[in-house]
Amino acid sequence: MRYIYSIIGAIILLISGTQSAFAQKETTITRTILGCTLGKSTLDSVTIRLQELGAEFEPTNPTTPRAAGLLVTGGVTFASARPRILFIFIDKKLALINIIFLTKDDADRINRNLSLKYKNWEDTTTYKEEGGAVQDPRTFLLHTYTFAEDYKKDFQYSTLSYGDKTLLSKSAKIASEEL
Repeated sequence: MRYIYSIIGAIILLISGTQSAFAQKETTITRTILGCTLGKSTLDSVTIRLQELGAEFEPTNPTTPRAAGLLVTGGVTFASARPRILFIFIDKKLALINIIFLTKDDADRINRNLSLKYKNWEDTTTYKEEGGAVQDPRTFLLHTYTFAEDYKKDFQYSTLSYGDKTLLSKSAKIASEEL
């Protein structure tokens, strides 16, 4: 669960920061993943879609008020891999999709393909993490590698995050009001 909180924190930072120059160029990020569309698909429609795909999944309990989640633990192939996938909903609308890759080969392939697909892809590096990001006016896409304590020697996992900016901003406002 710790990686989920770190990803949500990174996403809030990405949204709350000013838009950088690469975000202002004409890039349209894919908003439909596995037949589920950010900002439009509901909790019920995603549940039905996952059942159609034969996915193994279970509900999660996000700490954000008015949020719900579904964790896919098996039965789904994404980009030729079998990752874990976390769907986060705000007020029953799909706000965030986190796709967790457990092998470095899959992570490298995803990162390479994203950098080729999105001309405005920008590489990012932080302590114990690296990857890249791109955003458009409605959506952000973030891919991070997470390494063990010995920085870049022991790959742990990578997380590919697709997020709806409007719903995640709404979530942050709801959370701050609860404090």
